[in-house]
Amino acid sequence: MEPEKVEELKGTQFSGVLTLALLASSATLWIGIIQRWRRGEPILPARFRSLKVRVPKLAVGLMVIYLGISLVAIAGSHGKTVDVLSPDVAHNMLLAVLIDGVVTIPLMLMALLGGQHSQADVVRLGFRSDDIWGQLRDGFRGFLAAALPVTLVLLATSPLRSDENLHPFLRILNDEGHTRERLLILLTAGILAPLKEELLFRVVLQNWLTQYFPAAFAIVFTSVVFGAIHGYPDCFPIAVLSLVLGIVYHRRRSYLAVVTLHGLFNGYNLLATMLSGGA
Repeated sequence: MEPEKVEELKGTQFSGVLTLALLASSATLWIGIIQRWRRGEPILPARFRSLKVRVPKLAVGLMVIYLGISLVAIAGSHGKTVDVLSPDVAHNMLLAVLIDGVVTIPLMLMALLGGQHSQADVVRLGFRSDDIWGQLRDGFRGFLAAALPVTLVLLATSPLRSDENLHPFLRILNDEGHTRERLLILLTAGILAPLKEELLFRVVLQNWLTQYFPAAFAIVFTSVVFGAIHGYPDCFPIAVLSLVLGIVYHRRRSYLAVVTLHGLFNGYNLLATMLSGGA
């Protein structure tokens, strides 16, 4: 067997073992969650007694504009595929995503924090400096909790997937000729995307909806929109991930926790894809 094939086989085997370990950990966590629920205990303790917080109108306006543009772009690209992603096309695509994150994140932070007159509201938005390790732990546990249901939905929707509708980032990762682009993907998907998307969806959209509707509606609606901007058929497992993100954020009110959860999820998927692709 050729050395390249041997390495690819080893990568696939390691990815499989890693996935099984993750799913076993997720199942164990869910057993504990169900047991607490049956005893009438909270699945996740609330960090604050009052979970409602005012979201500045400027932040809401920027969020609505951003999501509107994103949804129009997704609708316009539906059904369109690119057979070959050349290095230049891939590089330009990733640079655009990188610039988007670098611009959007500080703008949203300024709109959020500049419009708050109370430190208590800043903390309730999720920008907490207390118990950093606890917030990271909440994010890790949320990642474990999301693994099993997201995987089940992925399996259920696998007939909808094909090479034509595979996410461009995953196509780049499977191409051995895009080393530079892989590094950009790790930066954008592993760091910038969680920072940006959790600001837009959890901190702004979900909080804003919670001002007017029950928390359950806010979490579900936010998850539907979050799934929609990721396109078809990724919208289904991504919406399930968003439900977990929404619950963790609502109960623990920690931006760091949901960014950690989101970053771990994206990072794991990138790693599994590279290993399976023989990277």
